[in-house]
Amino acid sequence: MLAEEVKNILFIENRQKLCEQISKGVVIVAANSLMQKCDDESYPFSQESSFLYLCGIDIPNLKLLIDCDTNESWIVVPTISDTEEWFSGGLSVNDIKKQSGVNHVINNKEFDSLVKVISAKSKTAYYLGQDPYQKYYDFFINPAQRENELYLRKKFKRVKDLRPVLNNIRAIKSDYEVELMSGAIAITNDAFKKVKTNIDGYQYEYQVEATFDADFKEHNSNHAFTPIIASGKNACTLHYIKNNDHIEKNELLLMDIGARHNFYNGDVSRTYIVGEASHRQVEVFNSLVDAKIEIEQLLKPGVLIASYEKDANRIMISALNAVGLDVNKVSFRDYFPHAISHGLGVSTHEPLGLSDVFLPGMILTVEPGIYIREESIGMRIEDDILITETGHKSLSGYLPTSM
Repeated sequence: MLAEEVKNILFIENRQKLCEQISKGVVIVAANSLMQKCDDESYPFSQESSFLYLCGIDIPNLKLLIDCDTNESWIVVPTISDTEEWFSGGLSVNDIKKQSGVNHVINNKEFDSLVKVISAKSKTAYYLGQDPYQKYYDFFINPAQRENELYLRKKFKRVKDLRPVLNNIRAIKSDYEVELMSGAIAITNDAFKKVKTNIDGYQYEYQVEATFDADFKEHNSNHAFTPIIASGKNACTLHYIKNNDHIEKNELLLMDIGARHNFYNGDVSRTYIVGEASHRQVEVFNSLVDAKIEIEQLLKPGVLIASYEKDANRIMISALNAVGLDVNKVSFRDYFPHAISHGLGVSTHEPLGLSDVFLPGMILTVEPGIYIREESIGMRIEDDILITETGHKSLSGYLPTSM
């Protein structure tokens, strides 16, 4: 469940925004299901982000139904056995209603009867369709959404993918969402400051990770994603997550970390030196900092996202050439192989919707990096940026970028 400071009005408003966009029809979104880890143990549960966005319930195997014709909403809870209740606890109907702001909480049998009634008057049902980037993933997809789609296709005359409409809504953050995200970012920055204070005292990457773990727990938070604590050459592996190597003296330490608090995420990267930096390390780092400052200045409402990405790449090419790496529009990817930005919110890679320009209320990362594998130099600096009515505001930029 969410912390008490999160108001259910947030989820009520999110559902209202959605119904305003689709006008008529019924929305049925499934919570993620538990996934087996081994034998009778499941992996730690992580909720489907759109389900969270619409009702704020962090429990597996539920469904959310919204009737946009009547503006009523239901959460469907599975019937659990006495044994399951002993081991995992029961589901409090009052808590679910209080937190989500839905009108009704029902069981699966009641859900089937309700769908029969609604499908007789409403011919269109909206479901959460396939992630457009799913083809690039090298892991199994949680089956809950596909199972929900198959169920709806048997019950309704028309089914439509909710994702494009919902992504547009999620892309624009309300003032309250900005407040919640600022809280997650503040927890992230606080932990970075503690690491920086003791930077020369760490001998292993896992010791650094333990500092973040403890600080997040003290704030009733979790990791927004698997943390990256990469020293030396390890930082040239973009998603290095082993976090168990020895940290050598005078070696760079790249940390990509975010706290997840009240279901909203921070995502911040800093690169520190453990010991004393060499002239070369300083040269590359300063070029990266200058590039980041220049790239951030591109951000304002109305700017074409494609133009921003093109200009950011141009700036990165200049930054790489400035440190003696002779690169062009193709070869610069040998030293900067990832995207400059991504959306941020309930997901750490939040969709920015279908807009081709930046809009006020969007929050995205800016994360330039330079990775020179032949020199065992890997560095990234990342901040979380809000697009405002007149420009932009860095939500995490008060954390110093210095090595």
